[in-house]
Amino acid sequence: DGTIVIIKSTILPNTTKELQKSFPNIKIVFSPEFLQEKTAKHDTYFPERNIIGVPIKNEEYFKIAKKIIRILPKSNVELITDSTSAECVKYIANAFLLTKTVYMNIAYDAVIALGGQWDDVIVGVTSDSRIGSSHTRIYDNKGRGAGGNCLIKDFEAFISYLDQKIKLRDIATLSAIKYMNIDLLLSSQKDMAILESIYGSSLTSFIDTTHSN
Repeated sequence: DGTIVIIKSTILPNTTKELQKSFPNIKIVFSPEFLQEKTAKHDTYFPERNIIGVPIKNEEYFKIAKKIIRILPKSNVELITDSTSAECVKYIANAFLLTKTVYMNIAYDAVIALGGQWDDVIVGVTSDSRIGSSHTRIYDNKGRGAGGNCLIKDFEAFISYLDQKIKLRDIATLSAIKYMNIDLLLSSQKDMAILESIYGSSLTSFIDTTHSN
């Protein structure tokens, strides 16, 4: 009783609030992690942002959040918000990075079909400070598409959750992005073990769907 619990895993929106209701004798807050697999140690000590989400917006929880912020390595961005918003930050960020990767693959195919020089195009595009160079590599880990242990599963979890919980006008657009990314991964045989761990036996239907369109 009275313990402060900080969740640092990626969890679906409203999970912290549900857990707090189930365990009223402890204080639960959520702090999304933003570690990249290749630079996890550096990212831990030099975070771009520290975010604390509280399930109950009152003075007691804000004091807890401020205490946690003081413990964490300093960051230029320190945000205390409600836990649902903090949970959404991680999913929306990862969904954007997957979408950016898929779009760059579409752009690559278009440039090659038009007879352009992709290496020159991408330099011109990424020189725009609003765009940047992250998640613009077409061939990565010997394949194409957004892979790794985070982006695929988080995108699938987020859009599945949205589809169940709310009526989102553009859920079909998000689904199309998902199928495009799966097609890129399958076509280049990239991260097949990760795909199978997420979709299991249904992966066969994705292969049929993506290659029939």
